[in-house]
Amino acid sequence: MRKKKKWILGGLCALLGAFIVTRVYIYHSEPEKPEFEIVNSFSQSYTMVGGQRCRDTDLNVIVYKNFNDPDLYKRVKEEHNRINGEPTELKIDLYKYEIENNEPYKTITIDYINDTVKIE
Repeated sequence: MRKKKKWILGGLCALLGAFIVTRVYIYHSEPEKPEFEIVNSFSQSYTMVGGQRCRDTDLNVIVYKNFNDPDLYKRVKEEHNRINGEPTELKIDLYKYEIENNEPYKTITIDYINDTVKIE
């Protein structure tokens, strides 16, 4: 009877050890998240009264790390402009990763005509 309990206890310890090793492996093998991800964008083109063509763009960005980095929006802007070109106005809504609140924690509006940046 005593040997049977030892075998059962040994088996449970082995299963627990295998489970822990598997979880540690899975945790360390997940790819590292990027600093941010542009999840969607909306662009609107129009012509002003003077005939000037304009394009306004809104971006929704999930931020995984460096939430309060003052230069984060510059990296988002550079990534967007590299791929899509420079718009007339660029509005960036920043959302923190894994927060259920649907409101951005920061909104940055870049006006390229007047060369201004507004951070809310």
